[in-house]
Amino acid sequence: MAIQARRMPEDPSTACEDLKFFEKRLTEVITYMGPTCTRWRIAIVIFAVLVGVIGSKYFANEKIEIFQIPMIDMFLTTHLDFTLCFFVGLLLFAVFGVHRRIVAPTIVARRCRDALSPFSLSCDHNGKLIVKPAVRNSAP
Repeated sequence: MAIQARRMPEDPSTACEDLKFFEKRLTEVITYMGPTCTRWRIAIVIFAVLVGVIGSKYFANEKIEIFQIPMIDMFLTTHLDFTLCFFVGLLLFAVFGVHRRIVAPTIVARRCRDALSPFSLSCDHNGKLIVKPAVRNSAP
């Protein structure tokens, strides 16, 4: 019993329809990720501004006497707001993985570019397909 290889239909309109569907689905996926990425970017900007304001407050008004108390007391009493910001940052980056969520559409587009390159195709950052000229090797 011989196994027959499945052949793709030779009809170019079918291939064109497949490419259109793939492009539509890719743009949907990348567009769907956009609002979530924007919210996480806003959260990171707010966090960075908050850390900058709190940190600059302590760097501007630092006194020598503070260095004479133990570190635990200094962080839990004098610098409690900065300590809380540190743990919020740890939570954002280590637990929620904000750094990966922000660049997720870029990662998807890059991986699609890598997968499409053998077929002389590429895509932009929005998921639109780009047809490259086919590279033909001429044998001497």
